[in-house]
Amino acid sequence: MSHTKFTLSESPFNAGCRSEGGSGLFIICHPRPTSIIEVDLIDTPLPADDTGATFTYTNSDGLTEQWRLTIRHCFQEIGAPDVDVRELLIVAWNWYMNYLAWEDSNIDNDEKTNSA
Repeated sequence: MSHTKFTLSESPFNAGCRSEGGSGLFIICHPRPTSIIEVDLIDTPLPADDTGATFTYTNSDGLTEQWRLTIRHCFQEIGAPDVDVRELLIVAWNWYMNYLAWEDSNIDNDEKTNSA
């Protein structure tokens, strides 16, 4: 997965997901394995299973957040080796955690600028 890239996406087709408690946020993994991974902020950690895992993030205010990543679709080429779901989730989580830290940094910088 050394050449794996990620894109953050909000699904315009998934309005029902938000009303059912989902975030409507997805990580698109490409080029291989092309996957759609749902991202949800949850209250209670859930055990890892065949399609998802819970990860912990401590934000810049010191608050601990539980995030659930769930693979919704994974497209593989015929004859390609099986996807290591746990590895895919960990790589996607590391990418998303860096995104969260970047967003926290932007918010902190905006708050400093606005308070000056």
